[in-house]
Amino acid sequence: MLVQRPETDIQHKIVLLGDSRVGKTSLLNRQLHGYQPQNLNPTIGCHCNELTMTVDDKPVTLQVWDTAGQEMYRALVPVYLKGAHAAIVIFDITEIDSFNSLGHWYDLLRDTVSESTPVFLVANKTDLLKDITSNTNNSSPNNNSQVNDSASNDSNVGENRSSNSPIERSNFVDDESAKAFAISHSSKFFRASALTGEGVDEIFQAVAKEMARAAFTDANPRGLEPIPQSKKKCC
Repeated sequence: MLVQRPETDIQHKIVLLGDSRVGKTSLLNRQLHGYQPQNLNPTIGCHCNELTMTVDDKPVTLQVWDTAGQEMYRALVPVYLKGAHAAIVIFDITEIDSFNSLGHWYDLLRDTVSESTPVFLVANKTDLLKDITSNTNNSSPNNNSQVNDSASNDSNVGENRSSNSPIERSNFVDDESAKAFAISHSSKFFRASALTGEGVDEIFQAVAKEMARAAFTDANPRGLEPIPQSKKKCC
């Protein structure tokens, strides 16, 4: 749940990671604005936005850093990761290459942040699963290796493939593999669609709850303190 930002609160740096065009910006825009803008260009460097959520009637401000996934900008990612309180790693459920790249992003995390830093793994573009299920049931035996995703892409351009490009079923990432990866890397796993909004709020709510748990415990191991609004700045 989004709430109005208070004058003073505890701020938490959250970094979005993943290959280019997996939908990092789209997921963030869906949470920020309730819709996915069309014709998004790939992120250059880093963009930063703030979300103020509420957990147990207390405000939790997430400073979300949306990083570039393109190869030319990857050298900058460790810079953006420094000081992160949590990371959301995103892959495109229709592109197995983006899933195979997860090891790279987790290596960056391991080299840059504390082992105790919470990581949330997100399988994005689940709306396209409905397309492939429907088209598979209706396709002929000689034409079932590819499924056209134009209906979904008409309103999901910018961080998806061309509307004329078919999806290879072999490119889809199955839930079992994704969940196994999440378990082996001590990550919480979520499925989401920036297009429909499915699962998006649950991701950021889970992050906010984890940040609240860490910040408001008696031990407060991170030593977080309220920061005046006037002194807070996003990248």
